[in-house]
Amino acid sequence: QANNFLIKTKAEHIKEYSRGAYTLLSTEQEKWEAHIGVRYQSESITSYTQAPYSPILYSLWLPTFNGSYFINDNWRFRAGLSKNYSKPLLNSLNFDGSNDTPNSTKYIFNSNLKPYLSYNSDISLEADFSSRSSFNISLFYKDLEDYIVTTQAPLFEDSPPTTSDSQLLWLSNAETAYQWGAEVSLNYLIHNSDWGINIQAAYNKGKVTYYDSNSGTALFKKNLPFLSKITASSMIFYDHPKFNFKLGAIFRDKYLVRAGSLLLDENETGFMPTTYWDASVNYYFSNYWKLKFSAFNLSNEQERQYSNSTLRAYNSTTSGRTFYLGLSYQY
Repeated sequence: QANNFLIKTKAEHIKEYSRGAYTLLSTEQEKWEAHIGVRYQSESITSYTQAPYSPILYSLWLPTFNGSYFINDNWRFRAGLSKNYSKPLLNSLNFDGSNDTPNSTKYIFNSNLKPYLSYNSDISLEADFSSRSSFNISLFYKDLEDYIVTTQAPLFEDSPPTTSDSQLLWLSNAETAYQWGAEVSLNYLIHNSDWGINIQAAYNKGKVTYYDSNSGTALFKKNLPFLSKITASSMIFYDHPKFNFKLGAIFRDKYLVRAGSLLLDENETGFMPTTYWDASVNYYFSNYWKLKFSAFNLSNEQERQYSNSTLRAYNSTTSGRTFYLGLSYQY
């Protein structure tokens, strides 16, 4: 039977040329150590779904500094400053031609997009008690500039025709944001034993202004997307030349995925907290033979998605437990 309907296909073709150079200067004194570096990055990104294929061009100088002061043989104080960048994502390079008819909106491509920049600073106090025991606590702050959001596009001579009620939107580097937090980690081997523990935890706070995807106007400040306020991991291990064992858990707090004018009764979407448990066992028969057992997601963790700031349940998935048993020979 003949198919009278038109079948449309769409290909996303992105071509990127990247060039860079990096240099580093290091110096050491009795109690001081410093590393100063700079990277030059030049890139050209062309999206072949965006006629007339105008490339996004940019070049950046990215300096970095790391300095350490050795308080004694075990403790040291470290400070760092750096500048980094994040490229426009694929959905930012494929933002053209679609229309939102109910809201009289047309989305166009912005060939002047740039990466957003991150100015980073951090300080930490670190300790090495032995070859296997260490402690670290650090504070950090990131200033994000040229953050990419949806805004109203200015009218140019070659802008697509619009009616009096319609408007043009595009993605632009129109926003600033920030992120700060603290991290602590401890790796400790119990004295005169093969048992140990590893603990890591981080607190993150970051805000950005979200924009209405239908009108391009600023709405409100909320947490940065995909940023969990608290993340943590813990592991208990036994490490012997003939036998080793590990049992660990990874916790991730609730995080936001999208916010803004999505649906009438949906001002944001995200995921609820999760905790994953993993384990592994290795037994060495000899210098050549090893029996290995690994288990992932022992609790068959449930990933729960919500679809409003009231944390209304939207979707729930489980991926099941995974077990591996293997025998290996090494020579």
